[in-house]
Amino acid sequence: MSHAGARKTGGFTLLELTVVIALMGILAITAIPSLKTVSSARAASLTEYVERRLIEARARAMAQGQPVGLWLDPARRECRMLRIEKPGDDPTPVLTPLGEAEPVVVLSDVYPGVMFTVQGGTGTTGPQVIWFAFDGTPHSRTESGAALGAWTQDGVVDVTGSGTVTIRRQSGAVR
Repeated sequence: MSHAGARKTGGFTLLELTVVIALMGILAITAIPSLKTVSSARAASLTEYVERRLIEARARAMAQGQPVGLWLDPARRECRMLRIEKPGDDPTPVLTPLGEAEPVVVLSDVYPGVMFTVQGGTGTTGPQVIWFAFDGTPHSRTESGAALGAWTQDGVVDVTGSGTVTIRRQSGAVR
């Protein structure tokens, strides 16, 4: 049997494989900085989001004359704005303009891969509600909403790879 007229089938030459591997390497090198940029942008966006929500909670407390707080859970990466309508009431979600309870925002869905920590004004870390009083000052409360007292230090929300949001203990100013 003669193979002189047989057609070559399958397989790649060493040159073809080398070119493909080189191109994949070039693509990987150019993609890595882009991925870091996306991650940095997500972290910066989360920092801005938390800052806006804290400012909104403080403004609502001052406008409505009732305690309003932002619940932040770093482990579950969730947040939700809460209020206490009357003294002695349990905290309930803030209502949307349509009168519905504001849903829990799953931050890991909106800002994937971004982590944060929370330290309240009493030095506690972990999931907690950052409460604002009618005058805009931050204070601590129990889970059932009972007032515990004024903060002894500034509160901080630290977003990994972006920066921090600080809540001033004396004024409640958010920066």
